[in-house]
Amino acid sequence: MSLRGKRIAVCATRRVEEIVEKISQMGGKPYVEEIVRIEYLPEQEVYEALKRAMEEEPSYFVFTTGEGAERLFEIAERHGLLHRLNSLLLKAHIVVRGYKARGALARRGYSATPVESTSDIVKLLRKMDIKGKSILIQMFGEDLPELERFVYGRDGNLIKVWVYRYVPDSEKIDTFIDRLLKGFYHAVLFTSAFQVRHLYRRAKEKGVHSELSNRMNQKLLSVAMGTTTAQALFENGVLRVLIPEKERLSFAVRELERAFKDG
Repeated sequence: MSLRGKRIAVCATRRVEEIVEKISQMGGKPYVEEIVRIEYLPEQEVYEALKRAMEEEPSYFVFTTGEGAERLFEIAERHGLLHRLNSLLLKAHIVVRGYKARGALARRGYSATPVESTSDIVKLLRKMDIKGKSILIQMFGEDLPELERFVYGRDGNLIKVWVYRYVPDSEKIDTFIDRLLKGFYHAVLFTSAFQVRHLYRRAKEKGVHSELSNRMNQKLLSVAMGTTTAQALFENGVLRVLIPEKERLSFAVRELERAFKDG
């Protein structure tokens, strides 16, 4: 019960009940801060985008999230595209970002090259000849300018298929910033870099960017799920960041438990 009495903000869009239960079991007091919500694109829109993308016969497929990959396969199956998709995947180089996307492809019998971040995708593609070739990427959240610049700089063709987008809630972000600045929380768990970016975008608009970073460095423990989320915190001046050994909720809670146990 090393989290007894600790108020912990949970910034998550999925599997919220699981993380809340784990924190509660250790005596902590979890508060869900849904500062960014998922907005799913209409199925017809995803289908049409996927159909157009497959007409380009991509040489590379990049799956960025497990949920997004599963939805693409499901939509392809419902609209009679699954056979065509499977045929293209058998000939292509498949890249997966994170263990959830890797699991989604593995369940369908595909092996893939694993990466952990957008920067890793760029590093991988640097080793390959992508000139004149098409790269299909299952998008999530927001645009990926680093990847776009690289692909088009190498005369490649990036085909973006959106499944969902992240939409910030300014009112909830304002309330969250206020709680952070007043020292209400002992720790905060970020599961996505988008949460960090939208938080600090709003903090800059309110003129409290530096104050927020100082508060988080001095009075808070921040846990980042994955290196991309951690990097977003570092870029905004937050250095007191715990990064779980594996990008899993159980490991994140274990990091919090260890940190508070050690004082």
